[in-house]
Amino acid sequence: MELTQTLTRPLAGPAADTAIRTILVSVAGADADRPLLGKAAAMACTLRAHLQVLYTHIDPQELAIRMGAWDPMGAAGLGAMIDDVMKDADIRQQSAKLTFDEVCGNVGLHIGTSAEAPSAEWITDIGVDSECLVARGRAADLIVFVRGVTPEETPIHLLEASLIGCGKPILVLPSGPARFSLERIAIAWKDTPEAARAITAALPFVRQAESVLLMSVEEEGSGTNASPDWVLAGLRRHNSAACRVRLSAESRDPVGVLLKEAAGHGAGLLVMGGYGHSRARETVFGGFTRSILRSAPLPVLIVH
Repeated sequence: MELTQTLTRPLAGPAADTAIRTILVSVAGADADRPLLGKAAAMACTLRAHLQVLYTHIDPQELAIRMGAWDPMGAAGLGAMIDDVMKDADIRQQSAKLTFDEVCGNVGLHIGTSAEAPSAEWITDIGVDSECLVARGRAADLIVFVRGVTPEETPIHLLEASLIGCGKPILVLPSGPARFSLERIAIAWKDTPEAARAITAALPFVRQAESVLLMSVEEEGSGTNASPDWVLAGLRRHNSAACRVRLSAESRDPVGVLLKEAAGHGAGLLVMGGYGHSRARETVFGGFTRSILRSAPLPVLIVH
């Protein structure tokens, strides 16, 4: 079951009955919009879902306040600077909308909120991109990102804001033509609420996978908390092909070990909890989560 095959083989029967009915992506009028929209549109076709594409336009009043706080040119120069920024935002919006229309036309997505799924919708909000994405994301079932070719091109600030603020699963797809196969799913288990929520969010995919790999580290002194064996038993009630993969607890590179094992078992999707917290409006993530977001070569479904 590959999302690259959506145009010729959409899901049918029980496989189409997933909990994902609304997919949200954020575009910026940049080169990265095309691969993001292409992959998100393919997912909408496969899952028979509604794709919402959000462009956040700059608020001129907010921009004036921010620029006025440091503008050395005074009021005379401030107006011209604001006009330039707004014109650039308009151009980016037009570029993103053209890409949206083209991608939807190529894959046959109906455009409109009343269209029968799979369908797509263009949304323009005014404000701060991360705040608008979080507000819209709380009403979606899944928020999709595509990792940049380089770590610097990945919208980490939007990823982290969505993870902390939305309460919904985030799907991070690798750049390039890498396949997104749901035949084999790897779950990074840690005895935390985040990991438990990630498994719940992934159940629509777990039920349809040919195999499910529960990857966990043997930790000493874990007490009587929920063990991987209990989680595995629960997973097998959804998919009898679930099994456990034990990871080394001594590695100094846990991210590398996890990704190597997932790749070695042919996993097409990694499911994990996102670990971090919000402090003074700044999202702070640990090294493990940030490394996965920046470098995982396979799709990652992550929940905070």
